[in-house]
Amino acid sequence: MQKTETGSSPSVINTPILVGVIFLLFSIIIIQLNPQLKSTIQTFIDQFDSETPITLLTTSETDLYLFDLILQTQKFDFKFKKVEGSEIENNLFGSEIIQPILKQGELVIFSREPILRYIAKKAKIQGSSIVDEATCDMISSIAFKFRESFLENKNKLEKSVYIKDYATKSLNSLDKWLLSNGGFYGGGRYFVNNQLSLADYVVFEILILHQDYEPEILSNYPMLKSFTQNFKQIPNIAKFLQSNQ
Repeated sequence: MQKTETGSSPSVINTPILVGVIFLLFSIIIIQLNPQLKSTIQTFIDQFDSETPITLLTTSETDLYLFDLILQTQKFDFKFKKVEGSEIENNLFGSEIIQPILKQGELVIFSREPILRYIAKKAKIQGSSIVDEATCDMISSIAFKFRESFLENKNKLEKSVYIKDYATKSLNSLDKWLLSNGGFYGGGRYFVNNQLSLADYVVFEILILHQDYEPEILSNYPMLKSFTQNFKQIPNIAKFLQSNQ
């Protein structure tokens, strides 16, 4: 009688898994070779993500003008929610968190500047190239620091002292940036190339804060004054300003 060999049986490849892997690899190759399809899929992903409602949490609503301006004029689905400080501390990252806080689905971002940059990225208002994006960040940083200085010193110093020792330096810097982007030849319209960007939003906010503080503060800066006037005439901006008078 012939002996039957014993031992481990050869491994069997799971056919459905193999077919799935092959299909996945084939799909990746097709997408990579077809830029239009790749772009369509990315657009779908971006659209899905941007349609997820944004909630801004804060213990005070007084600091949300710029968020309101950008989110409304860029047509985001969002809401503001005023909460108790303990709710923020207990449910998120603890007492060291810097307000406001953005929540979008499972995403949580805190602190004003990172939130604004995230929204700008989603709204595609950071320029059309990596150089534009860097320029936008540099100008926005000047405006952020200008705003911090204003809030810190406006009630602490005499108005003339604050303007001379603090505001003038920042206004000169912003004026030079606008000049470098065409100045009056560019209509004093945008800070980054010929399109609206986060830099325009944050500079506009700090300029109107200063015009409320001192109405004639831009009298020596006709390009910056022209910029604020042009910004107010952008259709979505004009509609927002009219509804929030």
